[in-house]
Amino acid sequence: MKKIFVMCLLFGFLAPGLVIAQETHQGDINIGPRVVLGAVYGASMGFAAHGEYALKDDFIDLGEDVATWIGLGGSIAYSQYSQEVLFFTSGEKFTYRNVVILGSVFFHANVFKNPKLDTYLLFSVGTNTGSVKYSGTAGNISTPTVGAFTAGGGVGARYYFSPKAAVVAEAGVGIGALRLGVDFKL
Repeated sequence: MKKIFVMCLLFGFLAPGLVIAQETHQGDINIGPRVVLGAVYGASMGFAAHGEYALKDDFIDLGEDVATWIGLGGSIAYSQYSQEVLFFTSGEKFTYRNVVILGSVFFHANVFKNPKLDTYLLFSVGTNTGSVKYSGTAGNISTPTVGAFTAGGGVGARYYFSPKAAVVAEAGVGIGALRLGVDFKL
């Protein structure tokens, strides 16, 4: 878990030197780390790395001065938690780990007509690979690794506090209930 957290931090903090603009246009790339909170496949917290490519400007006409665009991207997330159980007199512990990889489609609409605020809907599909590790004295207990299809969706907003970076908040399902982070535009 520490390695993935360090990778997310490096990924997020090395990008600002490459950032050149605040407005999003076709061909722009946003990347950044996320802290994931609530219902992260059993864990209360996780970490994610995110990326998005702005694919097409003026995707739908929502009226005068309402910019819209569509983007493609994805996320990779990691979460872990432990659960202690008692078998007779000794404490046993199961550790659960999940790695979630999602591909996403983003629909952006500047409904507030504020160039610093980027609001969007997102829809995702991908895989969740989970594993269980047992530690204790109960003997040989099966600790499987499993994988499954997963899907998600939500709403999000980026607020550009400088021409180089934005704070991000997303709420929904897929990777946790709430995702907070920083995005950098390449």
